[in-house]
Amino acid sequence: MNTITQALKGLVIGDWLGTPYIGMGKGTFRPLGVKHYHRGERVSSNTFLLLATLDSGFNVDAYKQNLTEWLLQGKYIGEDYEGCVDMLVRKAVRRRFMTILSNTNSSGSILVTCCALALSPLPQERVIPFIRATHNSRDALRCGWFLIEYIRLLLATGQAEDSLVEAERRCGMTVNRQNFSNGEFVVDTLESSLNWFLYGKDYPTCVFTAVNSGGACHTVGALTGFLAGLCHPVCLRPEILRWDGIMGQIECFTAGKEREDIIVSS
Repeated sequence: MNTITQALKGLVIGDWLGTPYIGMGKGTFRPLGVKHYHRGERVSSNTFLLLATLDSGFNVDAYKQNLTEWLLQGKYIGEDYEGCVDMLVRKAVRRRFMTILSNTNSSGSILVTCCALALSPLPQERVIPFIRATHNSRDALRCGWFLIEYIRLLLATGQAEDSLVEAERRCGMTVNRQNFSNGEFVVDTLESSLNWFLYGKDYPTCVFTAVNSGGACHTVGALTGFLAGLCHPVCLRPEILRWDGIMGQIECFTAGKEREDIIVSS
């Protein structure tokens, strides 16, 4: 299984692991561990944002159409998800992606879309319309492009810490290495995911520690799972409803795609 498939699989499993605990506080549920982690069969809307992006051919109009058909017609996996759909995504679809005003309190779910966009050759100016379609804020644009830069560097070098330093230099950002808050705000979601990824030495450690902190643990778990899947074997056995269908769509996207296909921005 190639690196990209592992990462996408890791994202979906991280989303699944965190979904039962959306919004719960650390210490209010039994922590996940190696011997105990099967807690449900559904994923959150993060998985469908991922599929909508992969299925778009990295065309923004197709992406918007996929989001519309998912929310209004049950495309992909219908009602087999838990948790509220991101308010900004729902609003954008209802308004047909028109007059989406800047929102300084953007949620972190847009970063799932950015994980998929990082696997494309799109430059920054062609990435921005994807982010603005649902999360038109300065923080969403800044954090989204930072994550894309980091993922592309990580794919090219395999060096987690060095890639982060270089992404910070390129984007003029500094990641708070002490932020493990699992907050819903896009900055907190980004920093928590990066920190949990850097904290762990294997896939289960990265994802379990991310989810066990609660909060926006479905999104943080998904993003941490993606990053961990780029560097470590995804060795957990999922019990996700329609898992074969999800993996079928992921494998359709990754067929023939190898590490050298990723264009690292200069």
